[in-house]
Amino acid sequence: MRNHFLCSVSAVAISMLACGASSAADMPVRAAPQPASAIVAAPTWAGWYLGGHAGEAWSKNSVTATPAGDAFLSGQSIRNAAVGLHGGYNWQYNQWVFGIEGDWTWSPGQYNTSDTFNSDTSLRHRTDWLGSVRGRLGMAFDRTLIYATGGVAWLRGQSSLASTSNRSDRNFTASGAVVGGGIEWKAAPQISVRLEALHYMFDKDITHTAPGGLVATDHQDKMTVVRAGVSYHFASR
Repeated sequence: MRNHFLCSVSAVAISMLACGASSAADMPVRAAPQPASAIVAAPTWAGWYLGGHAGEAWSKNSVTATPAGDAFLSGQSIRNAAVGLHGGYNWQYNQWVFGIEGDWTWSPGQYNTSDTFNSDTSLRHRTDWLGSVRGRLGMAFDRTLIYATGGVAWLRGQSSLASTSNRSDRNFTASGAVVGGGIEWKAAPQISVRLEALHYMFDKDITHTAPGGLVATDHQDKMTVVRAGVSYHFASR
């Protein structure tokens, strides 16, 4: 009796173990979790990019005249819009990002000033566009890039001296240097937005000669541009 009971219990236990093993064998095998680095790749800034920008420009200019009895209001300023395109290429080594960028900016603005000795003589100074080729050096913090930039720059404009009996128009191109810096953020793998400030340094004299011996010198000096932009990065992540 006792042996029959033990045999019955053993048979039930063996049956339960067999069923459990069979159920375990039928369960799907769960894959090992992937490391976070294999799931999300760190953003990169390397490669070609192209974008647009918009902002505001401030320029400082001056006008001098001879003979000494003639004088124009000096220290004139222009404040105007700045809209344009930029593009370039970045290399990246660890956190360091370095590259080259070119840009063209339409920046129309002008001022007018009159001869304080002869009020019928006036000078108009106009800016048309800016261009530059700059190097960039920055440090990337994941999606954020902080950078400094500098290079060569050009400005195109026109200077005009007009009186009742004479008019002198001079189209000019001023060349100089530009320095600045900014911050850029990857809003998406191939899209970045930026905010930057650039300071242009020119030293260009445009000379006009008018009847009566008047010589007016229009001097193109400094310009500062603050602008925001968006860029598309080709083959980036």
